[in-house]
Amino acid sequence: MVLVLVRAISDGDIGRVEVLLPHLAMMFRGSGSGCNKYCTEILHFIHNIKHVWTPEFADIMRDNMIVCISGCGPGHCTAIDMNIEHLIGYLKILLQAKGMTSTWDRLGNISAAIVHLQLVKKKISAALDTAYQSTGHTTPNTSHLVWRVQRRVHSEGLQELQPHRTNNARGKLITDILKVGESKIKSSTLATFNKKLMAMIDGRRFEDECPAMAFGPAPASDDD
Repeated sequence: MVLVLVRAISDGDIGRVEVLLPHLAMMFRGSGSGCNKYCTEILHFIHNIKHVWTPEFADIMRDNMIVCISGCGPGHCTAIDMNIEHLIGYLKILLQAKGMTSTWDRLGNISAAIVHLQLVKKKISAALDTAYQSTGHTTPNTSHLVWRVQRRVHSEGLQELQPHRTNNARGKLITDILKVGESKIKSSTLATFNKKLMAMIDGRRFEDECPAMAFGPAPASDDD
């Protein structure tokens, strides 16, 4: 399912991604309490698309979830949050060029032109015949290590059922998070979600799962 999701995003096919959203919600719910909020957010998104937003606005939301900055089409698209991560990386590199004298205003100004600044940087490097410079490192070739692990897994039969394998009794079964998540959503999560929606519609207050962010100065300590 993960591979299908990655390929759908790369192809820019939001329809395939939308089909997978209920399954992703169940997987997040089955993964444990740490992922419950992701499940709730997906449920809210599905509810808004199907029942709250107009079809025109729902299409606007769909169109802004996947972008293709390169313009090369299917196979070269990326999720909007991943694109922002790349943008932040570029901004950090360009901001460092000015050192500590740079300002937040400058950062805001260059963020709108980051793609053009990257093109200018590459054009100048090509014109001056200078080597491409970056703060990263070359990714080493680890294929021989992958094949080494594969051979060891095959020789030990790690992916084969062996009832009398040593320490079998100490092993733990892997949870089927999709099955567990489906059970939890049907038994309680959907009921809780619908209850909170009705409370919101009726104007009644309910306890938010996310604690409110504290704004303002930090409380003074006794040492101050």
